Amino acid sequence: MGSRALITQEGFKLVEADRKKGVFQLYNILNDNEERIDLSSKFPQRVQRLKQILKQQTNSQRPDLQ
Repeated sequence: MGSRALITQEGFKLVEADRKKGVFQLYNILNDNEERIDLSSKFPQRVQRLKQILKQQTNSQRPDLQ
């Protein structure tokens, strides 16, 4: 199974880099579409909020997310 990811309307992309270790990376794909600059340490609160949304979405009963 691949990494899970979430993209916001503001252009932020949260990527689950290592599921076992709970490592997430955050990118602004509007300014960094090659995903070279990890912003997770600069925006830890945003990472936490997006992690919660990602968890809700992946635990959803929607069949397209299974």
